[in-house]
Amino acid sequence: MEWQWIITGGSILLLIGAGIFCGIREWQTRREMRALEEMLDAAIAGGFLEKDYDETCRSAIESRMAQYLKKCESLQKKREADQKKISTLISDISHQTKTPLTNISLYTELLLEKDLPKEAEECALQVRGQAEKLQFLLHTLIRSSRLENGIITLYPKKQGVRKMVEAAVLQIRPKAQQRGIRIEVGAGRKDRQPEERQLEERQLEDRQLEDRQAVFDEKWTQEALYNLLDNAVKYTDPGDWIEVCWTEYELFLRIDVTDHGIGIPEQETGRIFGRFVRGEQVRNQEGVGIGLYLADQIVTGEGGYLKVKSIPGEWTTFSMFLSK
Repeated sequence: MEWQWIITGGSILLLIGAGIFCGIREWQTRREMRALEEMLDAAIAGGFLEKDYDETCRSAIESRMAQYLKKCESLQKKREADQKKISTLISDISHQTKTPLTNISLYTELLLEKDLPKEAEECALQVRGQAEKLQFLLHTLIRSSRLENGIITLYPKKQGVRKMVEAAVLQIRPKAQQRGIRIEVGAGRKDRQPEERQLEERQLEDRQLEDRQAVFDEKWTQEALYNLLDNAVKYTDPGDWIEVCWTEYELFLRIDVTDHGIGIPEQETGRIFGRFVRGEQVRNQEGVGIGLYLADQIVTGEGGYLKVKSIPGEWTTFSMFLSK
């Protein structure tokens, strides 16, 4: 019987020892986790400092985190310096080319006022068109560069979206009419008769747009929406239509611009908002790949975001999410 008590006592001691060991390990783990949380909080706040090095695991992590943060800081400074150089370069190019471009446009207009042979007139029209395209490109590059570097400040405030949407649609409508493209605001079904569409548009505008509020800078968001509409007009077939509608969520107001053009392949949607990015299908068409990039910069700067969905050959929808 005595040996049974010895075994029982030994088992109890082992259990007690195991419990103490587990408790110590848990305490050490909690202490290490608290230390790691403090390190991360300090790193997020920008006040991380490496402590004296010893041979503990925590010290090794501190050392590697310090190296990582220093590298990130170095890369950030390099990026800011590169952006500043690019901004300066773009400004210099714009300044140096402004007068020559103005003169080209002026003399082209003077040429077109004369009685030119048909071939010469077509050449003059081409020169005017290319000059206008170059002026637009430079103007857009300057604006995007200033947005990136904080030279232009956005002033988002809570306001109704109706005025902004109407202004953007009014701005793009002449270009759409030149191609025989109609723009439907608040439209829902393609198979409705024109009288039904007009009545429903008025009802939707009076019922929905008037009271819909979001946080945005009116001037710059109008430009972003115009760029989405301009993109839709470029890639919609003459005689087709573009739809502008909206949906309200708890945290965002979504404005959709849907065209029924060539669509965007799935592999290209992930990079469509990059600077100078153009799809394989549209490389030979009008555009330089800067409008969507600028729109994304504007909406992101306001606390919103852009998304795109597309079925090639059927439709493409660009969605602007504005914070509420």
